[in-house]
Amino acid sequence: MALGLPDTEINRRIAEAKARQIESDLHTRQFDPSLNKYTDRQLQSTTLSVVTLYERWLEYKIEVEKVYETTLDKYKALFNTVKEFFKKNPVSTLDESGAARFRDYLATKLSDVTLKERIGMMKALWDWASDREYVKGRNPWKVVHESIKVAPTQGEKAFSTTELREIVQAFRTDPQYSYYADFVEFFLSMGCRTGEALALQWKHFNDELTEVWIGESITTKNKRKPTKAHNAAIVNLPLRVSELLKRRRPEDFDPEALVFPGKKGGNLNAKTFYKGAWKTILKKQNIDYRRPYTLRKSFVSNAIYEHGMTIEQVATITRHDPKVLKDSYLESVGMIATPDILAD
Repeated sequence: MALGLPDTEINRRIAEAKARQIESDLHTRQFDPSLNKYTDRQLQSTTLSVVTLYERWLEYKIEVEKVYETTLDKYKALFNTVKEFFKKNPVSTLDESGAARFRDYLATKLSDVTLKERIGMMKALWDWASDREYVKGRNPWKVVHESIKVAPTQGEKAFSTTELREIVQAFRTDPQYSYYADFVEFFLSMGCRTGEALALQWKHFNDELTEVWIGESITTKNKRKPTKAHNAAIVNLPLRVSELLKRRRPEDFDPEALVFPGKKGGNLNAKTFYKGAWKTILKKQNIDYRRPYTLRKSFVSNAIYEHGMTIEQVATITRHDPKVLKDSYLESVGMIATPDILAD
């Protein structure tokens, strides 16, 4: 049982006394399995530092929630700033003014969007700590979080169908990057995440290559994990994509083999691909560079506006909540013709 106290001589004596009390209660059958009897929450709330509290929360995120790597990187980045700013300050002294000073400190380094996200993480930390009685009183981060106003932005424009076709064709004919052409055509056609396409093995397809199970992903740190949000699904393949895979799959294929491996075998490195091949091809085609995130947005917008699919249908294919898809991925309402209500 961790007491959450600094490692000092006095606190070691406290820990030893707690251990003796637990041992005694076990013998007398008075042991409290919840451990509440042996935890002095009041003492913790006055001595626990902000840094130690955050460290405990981070361990919880890693060991219990098992958050995704890209999300974990954000928690770790914020932890470094928390250590730098709060040093040994106890949680008991942190009020809204202290939280506001931390907000202002971060504001010199971060955009409004990222700032709101980071302060939201601190707010979540205090909620978590309050549930476990590590902190008392009102959450000092609530009002500070609400104070951050994020101005609306236009966002990156989705790729048009014409642009997507040009990109695929450019990869096909490029002497340096044609190796990636099948991967690019599959990826742009399916609306999946980059890591999900890279994780595909032949065993994930049915024998006829008309369906694919998408449920795993290769992370930015080259690890295979369940797909984001653990939302696996079997997705039907367009005939063109099915034919592409038939040409690609060897007769004596290994079910465990990657469908789109790197040039030297193993997993294809997404970061290297986007910084090298992707940027180069877009520049050659005079197509404005957009982040990989935009490709998923492009699939959603083209499927709905060009092919007449409903938001619910596309949400099923992309394994997304319809509201999230509409808010985060769908191109603006400018794609919908505005009626001229004053026309004759």
